[in-house]
Amino acid sequence: MRILIVCEKLADRDDEGIKNVARHLLLSLGARHEVLALSRERWQQRSEVVSVPMGRFFLNADLLRRARTFRPDATIYVPWTSGTPPTFVRARVLGLATGAPVALVLCQPYPLPAAVRALIRFLLPSAVFAMSPGVVREIGALGGRARFLAAGVELSRFRLPTPAERDEQRRVLGVGKGEKLVLHVGHLNRRRLDPDEIVALTKTAGRRIVIVCSPATPQDEGIRRQLETAGVRILSEFLPQIERIYWGADAYLFPTTEPRNCIGVPLSVLEALASGLSVVATPFEGLPVLFPDTPHVRFGSTADERSTLIDLLPAPASTQARDLVASLGWDEVAQSLVRTLTRRAD
Repeated sequence: MRILIVCEKLADRDDEGIKNVARHLLLSLGARHEVLALSRERWQQRSEVVSVPMGRFFLNADLLRRARTFRPDATIYVPWTSGTPPTFVRARVLGLATGAPVALVLCQPYPLPAAVRALIRFLLPSAVFAMSPGVVREIGALGGRARFLAAGVELSRFRLPTPAERDEQRRVLGVGKGEKLVLHVGHLNRRRLDPDEIVALTKTAGRRIVIVCSPATPQDEGIRRQLETAGVRILSEFLPQIERIYWGADAYLFPTTEPRNCIGVPLSVLEALASGLSVVATPFEGLPVLFPDTPHVRFGSTADERSTLIDLLPAPASTQARDLVASLGWDEVAQSLVRTLTRRAD
């Protein structure tokens, strides 16, 4: 098949959720299909990624010419702004330019204003894949074809550590014998986590907290000072081998509550499970859909609940935790998306 992938941001480091989704779809589909990717940014390592100007509604001659002359059998659009009204306009423009079915991949929810719902009905693409069950219901209510999309994980990269690898990483992180290391990977700001919750976690004897945050995203220096004063270790440099950090941990914490502050299926949760870590999380968007009843993913609605659940998690490195994401390799996710899109288009 000839597949066109469109995403406003594809280049630079793989340290942001929406960008990672688009990049992994590109890499997985490119291994089996003829792929062209259009983006504002140039991904130097990938010749199939072409940088083009992109206006608010994709009404750019170069973009439309390249999309049309590629003659795709299917188009996948991963919008940086998720499902805003202009997103649906852009998806329709891509469909008119190529004549191919368009799949819209919505990583985050965006409540559609009532005033534009009637318009959106006429702009719906061939299929919408969303990481939020609420978005799936909303698109379905508008008469669109919607399906829940589980994000993927690099199963060969994020794997169970050997005992020696785990011991070495705990030594590197300075974790003492008998201590329990709780890990979180995400942006260092109040939209992503409550610093008071993290500080409270340090009050339990024997707990160590490590937070890995992206250097490409603005960090709240006030939160950094508060957490470091409480003994939390913050790693803010780019870690090309971040999988090793998971190896040294005992539990993974995902404390985010606001839907617009992370993609609906957080990649870090899947990476933790693939590495054999059990997870305590808020009942965030797509997570309860994927993991409705398992001792390896426990949901707590309050900070106190999450603190208690951390001590109830099975010990790493757990093959049962990894089994929860064994079917979520990026190749499987990407191929399922294409099969669904082309089947619905027939």
